[in-house]
Amino acid sequence: MPSPLSPKIRDALSLAEEFDEVCFRNLAYQYATKSQALSTGSKRTGGRYNPKDEFGALYLSLNLHTCLEEVVQAQSLSAIEIAPKLPRVDVAIKVRLSKILNLTNPVIQRAIGITEADLIIASDLEDQGWHSLQRSGRVESTQLIGRLTREAGFEALLVPSAKFPGKNLVVFYPENILPTSQILLLNEDRLPD
Repeated sequence: MPSPLSPKIRDALSLAEEFDEVCFRNLAYQYATKSQALSTGSKRTGGRYNPKDEFGALYLSLNLHTCLEEVVQAQSLSAIEIAPKLPRVDVAIKVRLSKILNLTNPVIQRAIGITEADLIIASDLEDQGWHSLQRSGRVESTQLIGRLTREAGFEALLVPSAKFPGKNLVVFYPENILPTSQILLLNEDRLPD
């Protein structure tokens, strides 16, 4: 059954924004390599904006503090199932995109018919939001938004952090990246091959 959000997100293509910033990602040490730093392991595991095994997404934060808060949240949730992956490495990534959907903008939220509260999922240990729905085989509302945004042709979503008053960028990578866009790992020479 088609989602009522689908035509609204397609119509939001006219509200697409450009994006040009340095973003941050925190990786387990074994993935902090030139070949792995921009990988999308979230295809295998799922994420807040991408259903498991459907498509990958590159999750980045607009500032280092938000990045670290998001990792602390993810580690506390995953501690139930697996030990935290330590040590960790921060990487900076220059991102220039031509067509993003800025879901931190109230005008765009109203046009689509969502609120910021719809995007912030409860993530404490008792109610794990998308984690628990995914384990039961269902798609969470934010994962549906990610799916529809990607299908509409956006390169990425700009979203509020669920843990900290900051912003995250969810890049539908690499299949939606336009030729005019670029994702560049900064200080690549400092990472092992």
